[in-house]
Amino acid sequence: MVFDRSFYSAPHRLIGQRLTLKATRETIAIYFGHELVASHSRAPAAGMRVTNTLHYPPYKLSGFMATPVRLREEAEAIGSAVATVVRRLLDERPVDRLRQAQGLVGFAKRYGPERLDAACRRALLFDDASYRSVASILRRNQEDAPLPPEASASGPVPKTAAFARPVSQIAAGLG
Repeated sequence: MVFDRSFYSAPHRLIGQRLTLKATRETIAIYFGHELVASHSRAPAAGMRVTNTLHYPPYKLSGFMATPVRLREEAEAIGSAVATVVRRLLDERPVDRLRQAQGLVGFAKRYGPERLDAACRRALLFDDASYRSVASILRRNQEDAPLPPEASASGPVPKTAAFARPVSQIAAGLG
């Protein structure tokens, strides 16, 4: 519900129903008929959302319950390459990348664990362990595509060529 330019949650079962709101300086009470269905502290500023997660439908709660620990465990159960990609995502800015890691683990249901692990292995080989890269590999069925000749088991394919010595040394003929 919207009141005083702020948003307040009510149980999902009441979507589309007519609700009544009673406001005081400190609280917001939401009623369905004469039944109190939600009570919230009043939002401190306009435009804020005040939500009780119990108001969400069960299928939406899984997104809120995702934790880095749980996602790492799920990724490990899928495959070692998936676990490595998820670990890299969550090692840097875990809060920002939680949804990406969750989406990546979710690919196992859509594409199967073997394909997902192969796609993650390929992404790691190209040193591009990102949600976007793995999604692209899966979408294009490239997880088992032949590797370029510069790919080797010794490490990832370099994104850009780099000289071992500065160009000035090479140009001067220094050895």
